[in-house]
Amino acid sequence: MRQKTASTESTAALLKRYGDALRGVLSRMPNDPADIPALFDNAERVFKDTDTPANYQAQLLMPYLTDKARAMVGRMDQKRHHATQK
Repeated sequence: MRQKTASTESTAALLKRYGDALRGVLSRMPNDPADIPALFDNAERVFKDTDTPANYQAQLLMPYLTDKARAMVGRMDQKRHHATQK
């Protein structure tokens, strides 16, 4: 039990550290579709510079997405979950 709690705490600590690194560097997702690739290019650059593990990157980007984009990602996750259950 302690090991699982320590693992969870370390994951939370890592997410906070990487999230803090993104704050002030990334901006919210723009409404103009032409500007969206620049957001993801910048995010990839920051992830590389901070050695952010790939398994944290999507979760760290969520606060920067528009409400519509977050809803779409949520639907994608559900579809993937249901596809793996079949």
